[in-house]
Amino acid sequence: MSDSPPTHNLFANLPVMPTGPIQDTRTFFDDNWNFTIHYPSDWNIIYENEPVGAWTIPIAIAGPGVEGERPVFMVSARCGTIQQGADELPRAIQDYIAASEAELGRSLAGYQLISTTIIHLAQRPTAWLVYSYNGKQGRIYEESFTMFDARTTFWFVCRASLACYAQMRPCFQSILASFRIGREMAERADEPIRAENASEQDVEHVE
Repeated sequence: MSDSPPTHNLFANLPVMPTGPIQDTRTFFDDNWNFTIHYPSDWNIIYENEPVGAWTIPIAIAGPGVEGERPVFMVSARCGTIQQGADELPRAIQDYIAASEAELGRSLAGYQLISTTIIHLAQRPTAWLVYSYNGKQGRIYEESFTMFDARTTFWFVCRASLACYAQMRPCFQSILASFRIGREMAERADEPIRAENASEQDVEHVE
């Protein structure tokens, strides 16, 4: 099986979700990190408030499937700016991307970078990395979004097998699009989070 993206246009920009927001959802609000997400009602929480080094995983959810092959959406958070396994803070998002690529290459078997892009999510600069690697049950595909902010940095990971990632991506995008700072009760945004219009200076692609 080729290790190419499920469809080429998935990685040009964050597309409009073809199926719209998920209708049957659960709502998760985290008091400590002050954010809300909505996720499918047939998914379940696998991690909650789990410390991992300098990061905390407020929530990680997994969809239906065989153990080890279930799609996973994970939110990690940390106070302040990022210090990604180095003694000095990255001076720019490009520095963070370069450090992340090196760390992923060391830690993931069969790591292959597909693309890197600087975008804006929720009006915050965000490093968007797309890559694949060898999992226990076969090839794994991931999209990683690191949202930079002076007070809190959020890191979102969408993970699924290469074989089913294209099918799962609208669901991942709906969960990501539901992310809001603060408690959200009744309202939901129908529009997904998209890459904002960006110039050549603030968007980079590696394919």
